[in-house]
Amino acid sequence: MFYIYLEVNEFEQDGETLFGGKVTRVLKQQPAAKKDVTSGNKYIGNYVVQRTLVDGLYGKVKLATHQLTGEKV
Repeated sequence: MFYIYLEVNEFEQDGETLFGGKVTRVLKQQPAAKKDVTSGNKYIGNYVVQRTLVDGLYGKVKLATHQLTGEKV
C-alpha cells in the first residue's frame, strides 16, 4: 500500500456536483490506518479521516483533516 496527495477540485455542471483532481506527490509505503477505539475515528499519520468523497476504479478519495493545523485535504 502507498499513499498519494491528491489535489481535489469540486465544481458544479448541469446541476451535478463533480470532482476533479491531480496527484501532487507519492509517499512511501506507510502502515495501515489506525482506528481509535474510544472515538471511532480513523487516523493516517496526523490526519483524521472524515469520509469517502469518491470511489474510483483504482481506489478511493477520502476527506481528512490535519490534527494540528485543521487543514482539510
